Formats: sequence, structure tokens, C-alpha cells
Amino acid sequence: MKTLLISSVILILTITKSYSGELQDFEKDATLKRGGGSNETERDTKNKCGTIWALLSDCGNVNYEEDEEAVRYLSQSNDIDSDSQEDNIFFRIDARYQTTKTDISGIGFHLEVAKNNYGFLTQYTKYDEITPSDELSFTQFHGLFKASTKNNLNLAIGIGVGMLQGEHNTSGISFYLPVHYRFNNIFSAEASSSLTSLNNNAIIDSKLSIKFNYKNISLLLSYLSFISPEENISGPSIGVSYQTN
Repeated sequence: MKTLLISSVILILTITKSYSGELQDFEKDATLKRGGGSNETERDTKNKCGTIWALLSDCGNVNYEEDEEAVRYLSQSNDIDSDSQEDNIFFRIDARYQTTKTDISGIGFHLEVAKNNYGFLTQYTKYDEITPSDELSFTQFHGLFKASTKNNLNLAIGIGVGMLQGEHNTSGISFYLPVHYRFNNIFSAEASSSLTSLNNNAIIDSKLSIKFNYKNISLLLSYLSFISPEENISGPSIGVSYQTN
């Protein structure tokens, strides 16, 4: 009987130790060092297309002429409304709660400060998993170049760093692109996406939101996606935002 009890305890501990949750799987996939030799197999090519190198190769289908066109448009947009942005101080802070189809939930914060066309943004998201008990956080810092047009369209480009913190801490260069359009004083829409390179893996953090505005306060109804080459943490989110005009 004693031997059976000891064997059962050892078996339970072994199973518990070997079982990995979704957050652990995401971190492993996001930080996996995907290497390849000179003889590249089909699997190597597939993995390569799931990394940051996809942006620099045919599998990413990047149209560099369109990218240059977007940068030119952003610069021109800045000139369109430059007079209205003189000595303009902007401040924004968000807090949100996210659910997923599994037992993972997340809380996130967004803090942005800008003067005229230049600003600084920090974003923080912490994911918690119930079974097994685990947590994973993602922090981003971006310097911003902002522009707005007279048709209520606001654009920006950001560059900085993203940091994934779980069992290990991994960081890499990050790019950020938000787009905001105000339909009227009450209703607006916002889409943003960041691309972070962690060990040459492309990690995408995207948000699609509708905003219901009352003076300086907004209700955020969003869908958030946190994507690594082979893993995805996605789900609806509700939040609140305060920003200066």
C-alpha cells in the first residue's frame, strides 16, 4: 500500500511537471531560435516565413513601393495640419481587460505623451492562465512620429523595443503603426499593430477598437490578438480611456 501511494505521488508530480500550458507554449514559440543550414528544407523554409525574415523575403509579399508611398503620405499629412498642432500637448491613458476562449485572461495599460508631432508610448499587457497556473507579460516602449489630417484621420509611426517576460526575459526591436478615425464627437474607430523581433521571430500585437466618446473619456470595445509564428492568444476586450483633446 505504501509503495502504491509513493508511486502515485511520483506519477502525479511527473505529469504535472511535464504538462505545459498555452502561455508556456507561446513563450517557447515566440523565443525559439529557428536556425537553418545551407541546405534549406521545405520545413526550414516554412519556419523562415514565420520569422522576421518574412518581411525581407518573397514569403512576406512586401511591396516596398507601397511602403515608401505610405511614408510620403504621412509626411504630407503632417504638413496639412501643421498649424493646428503648434504647441499641442497630448496625453492618453487606457486600461483594459481581455478574455479568451480558454482559461487565459489579460489586463493591459497604454500610456502616451506627445508634444506636437513627437511622442512617447508605453504599453503593458499581463496574461494569466488558471490551469496550469502561469503568467506572461509583454511590455513595449516606442518613440512616435505623429500626423493628422483635416478629415479626422490620425496616423503615427513608432520604433522602439518590445520585451517578453515569462520563464525568461527576451527583448528585441519593435515597430508600431496606429490609425485612428473620428466619425463624430461620439463615435470613433482605432486600429493598431506592433511588430517585434524576438530571436528573429515576428511577434504581432494588434488591436481593433471602436470608441464611444464622452468629453475626454472613452469606452473601448476591442478585439486583441497576440501572435507568434505558430501560437495565437486572441479575444474580446473592454476598457476605458482618458485623453486630452
